[in-house]
Amino acid sequence: MSNCSGGIRFVFESLTNYATLTCNKTPLTPLDYLKSEWRSRITRFISDGSDIVITGQLDKVYAISGFALTRHNLSGSSAVKFELLLNDDVVYSPEKEAANILIPMGQFRWGIDVWGGETDKNKPFSRFFNSALCNSFRLTISALNTSPIDIDQLIIGDAITLDYNFDYGNTLKNNNGIAYKRTHGGSAIAVGSRAKWRELVLPFNNLTERDRRILFAEEQKLNGRSLFVSPFPLADELSLTADYSMTAKLNISEFNHAYHKNWTHQITLIED
Repeated sequence: MSNCSGGIRFVFESLTNYATLTCNKTPLTPLDYLKSEWRSRITRFISDGSDIVITGQLDKVYAISGFALTRHNLSGSSAVKFELLLNDDVVYSPEKEAANILIPMGQFRWGIDVWGGETDKNKPFSRFFNSALCNSFRLTISALNTSPIDIDQLIIGDAITLDYNFDYGNTLKNNNGIAYKRTHGGSAIAVGSRAKWRELVLPFNNLTERDRRILFAEEQKLNGRSLFVSPFPLADELSLTADYSMTAKLNISEFNHAYHKNWTHQITLIED
């Protein structure tokens, strides 16, 4: 089990996959799209101003310490509340929290940014907390000024934390499928896919035997499945949390036995 202190969080398997989902409103697209890794499978609701309440009944009792909406279009006036229940008794219930934030003064660019614009639309919204045992969960979305409401994958799980955080020298890259070709006149034109994705390289220069054992086992079990990572889950600057958080495929994983009872580890993650 994890606690809510420390640095990076990994959720190697989403327990939403083991839940039977129900909702107080009928979405335009399947509710089970909340389990899908595919970007094109979005659960869409038409808002009438009242709360959307999504309930998940798990197949058994699990320890859960975090959740994430991997992509969404919720505005700064929208709010989210995620609760855990054990045999219908609430074991975790925070206050509702704004799903997005307005671009703050000092960062707002006059004449460029939209007045009232938000910083993190279509980026993950994630929260982590002390582990609690539960066999069901409830997600409440209050979105008065957003319609339609689009929610991508819902991630829930017991987040893994490490004894030592990743190190400086980490890299976040913006990628796309565009290639450039020259016309006869010499102009560069963009061809290919307009898909966008991020790539994250994380070096761990002080990995204990405990952490090596956990990461090695969990990475082996992925076998092409996605994981969720939040390198800065408690950052004061919420945009930093959103910019670096993602569901991703593990592309490269290397362990190096640096010295007695200490390993280094570097991973490359490619956003789904």
